[in-house]
Amino acid sequence: MENGSEPEREPVYDTVPFERWGRVRRASVASDAVAETTAERLGYDEPDASVGITSRGGVPTVVVARTVTDDRQGSRVSATEVLFDDLVAAAPRWVDVTVSLASREYETTVPVRARVFEQWRA
Repeated sequence: MENGSEPEREPVYDTVPFERWGRVRRASVASDAVAETTAERLGYDEPDASVGITSRGGVPTVVVARTVTDDRQGSRVSATEVLFDDLVAAAPRWVDVTVSLASREYETTVPVRARVFEQWRA
């Protein structure tokens, strides 16, 4: 295709069942809500922790994690400023999520876990 020319093939579109869309969308909404709430409770503008989604036994779960990095000799290279006990106290235990599309709603409760993510640097 040259600049300014029409595409040579038609675009391909696909649909996803509403329930599947709701399950996927809730993960993003839940993660954002947990990050915002945790940061607010800790007094930060942004979360001083990693926030993401994992699946535990097939159940989507939000994970907030304190990251600690040590070198091969066991010396601390860096660590998330917030202490683990403070992170546990600040993170909600679950988040209720409602997503909607075209007058349909998908509601669910997503559990939240806190953990320490330890990594080593060479």
